[in-house]
Amino acid sequence: EVLESNCRVEGYRFLVPYAEALEVMFNAFGIRELSCGGSQKSEHRIHARVLSENIRVRCKVEGYDRWLKAVCGNLSTGGILLISEVSIPEGAVLSIEVGLPDSASVIKLKGRVVWKQEMHSVIVQKFKHGVQFDAVREKERKMIQEYVDRSLETEEEEGRQAS
Repeated sequence: EVLESNCRVEGYRFLVPYAEALEVMFNAFGIRELSCGGSQKSEHRIHARVLSENIRVRCKVEGYDRWLKAVCGNLSTGGILLISEVSIPEGAVLSIEVGLPDSASVIKLKGRVVWKQEMHSVIVQKFKHGVQFDAVREKERKMIQEYVDRSLETEEEEGRQAS
């Protein structure tokens, strides 16, 4: 299916130049994931992940005292997609605090930035950071997995109701 001469659809993933500028419109149509620019990376995921903008998160680069505000793009027991106005270098070690929407407790994690991508926006410069968690304790892994499972069940139920 062709949307425009420079866009194409692959399943639920849209490949559109500057897709972030269209995110609000795509959300209105229930499109769950956007990819843009460059060649597509092959997926090597072993952990289920959920897209969630209502997860509270902040991070601190090891060796620095300042906590950075970030937005969670997605979450799994193996890692997190952080979106920030600050460019964090690949390889940087982070302290991460995650607050799940259905929990009062904060999950404290360590992770390493394994990739970074600049997001193109007219309004403000932002960066996506793929962070892989280091040695997640069982208690934290279980909390994240339960949240992911509940979120996936909710998405499946909503999908069945929409059909």
